[in-house]
Amino acid sequence: VQGGKLSETRFRVLQRGRLTLKGELFGTPVSKLEVTPVTGRRHQIRVHAMHSGHPIVGDNAYSDDRESFRTFLHAHTLEMPFDAPR
Repeated sequence: VQGGKLSETRFRVLQRGRLTLKGELFGTPVSKLEVTPVTGRRHQIRVHAMHSGHPIVGDNAYSDDRESFRTFLHAHTLEMPFDAPR
């Protein structure tokens, strides 16, 4: 994004399929992804998905999807780069 800070996100396709939610987007091709943000910018995954032409289902801010009842972005694991409490 012009004027934005540099950031990097790695995407890996785990599975492909079709959206089964009822509505206008039913049958749309979708993918289950493993996503690794290399840098830590706010909304980084959502912005990079949109700019690659593959926005996240239900993302009202970064897609044209206004029908889905929620954003389909989930964490499988989280790693916090902090020292353990003493």
